[in-house]
Amino acid sequence: CAGSGKTMVLFHRLKYILGNNHHNTNEIAVITPSKQFNDFISPLLGDLNLRNTHTYDIIEFYIKALDGFLSNQASAHKFSEFFDYKNWLGCQPVHILSDEDLPESIVEQYYSDEFFNAVMAKEKIKINALQQKTFKDEKTKVFKQRIVDKDLNVDLLEAILGEAERKLLPKYTRKHGIIHKCELFALCLFYFRRCGKYKYTDKGLNPDLYDFSFTLTMIDEAQDLSLQEIRLIKSLGQKSSHLNLFGDVHQCLHSHGISDWNIVKDAFNEIDLYELNDNYRNTSEIISYVNALCNTQMNDIGYSGFKVIEIAFSELERIFLQQNAKRKVIICSESAREAIVNTYPTLSKYVYAASQIKGMEYDCAFVVIAKMQPKGICL
Repeated sequence: CAGSGKTMVLFHRLKYILGNNHHNTNEIAVITPSKQFNDFISPLLGDLNLRNTHTYDIIEFYIKALDGFLSNQASAHKFSEFFDYKNWLGCQPVHILSDEDLPESIVEQYYSDEFFNAVMAKEKIKINALQQKTFKDEKTKVFKQRIVDKDLNVDLLEAILGEAERKLLPKYTRKHGIIHKCELFALCLFYFRRCGKYKYTDKGLNPDLYDFSFTLTMIDEAQDLSLQEIRLIKSLGQKSSHLNLFGDVHQCLHSHGISDWNIVKDAFNEIDLYELNDNYRNTSEIISYVNALCNTQMNDIGYSGFKVIEIAFSELERIFLQQNAKRKVIICSESAREAIVNTYPTLSKYVYAASQIKGMEYDCAFVVIAKMQPKGICL
């Protein structure tokens, strides 16, 4: 449940594993909800002195994985270079957007069993090298219009994938210069299908073919990933790799996420489930309020103190600015954020969508529940 100490358990488990030599590895990945969360936990990582541990949000992980697949191509550029303002191609940087910017039906198709199985079933995968000839006509040296538009924005899926591979993608109009998380996942899946069967030798990982792989991967807020993403992340590890998932299905914000841990258990041969249902973070008053509002069953440990106060939206700015808390925040839905910022410009730096601040802790939180889904309110 929320406030049960999942993230603390994750890092202290990791500290125990490393300190007692239960896991002899030089490469450990911790996948977290966001860059903001990584900044939030950085002091903890320093206190625990976790060696050889790399933290990524899921988008960073996918980009690093794509660079890893390209590491053996001496003449090719890195995938991550497309996001730089001064990239090798001379085009506009590609902007990464969340899946919320796409219709939900499209996102669902990317994370579906059907798409995953269709890619994995292909015997041959065509992937174009990240070289000038992929983007420009070899004779005229002019950009190919279907790949690079007149404003020098790139359609990465059009450039990288072959025609047969693009036919497996959901049907929608893609925008040049933009890529979404689900599209990064799709590219990783295609690359894995193309390169994965070559990356292992009888002795284990072949570093000449793939240089981004871990023997232990831990995922925080794992309920917000799809089952297919978890399957891919597990596959990207070394042969004997271990995967630890930490999350709360009651805080799952996406329909493609994990709604029941038994779904994960059924997908893998061996998995142990442990439940934490005591909330150590919040006061009894907050827990009682959320249990009643969201029909949850969190157990509290009898810590009395801060109460939940309901206020009118018209009072938000005045009351918020009166709070002297060092860390304070206004939490809302993705769709409500713009309206709040437009109404109260002075509060803009404090306003975050629930998905942006998952796992983080604040001294004072204002929650605007308008347009927010029940699980978002619970979060």
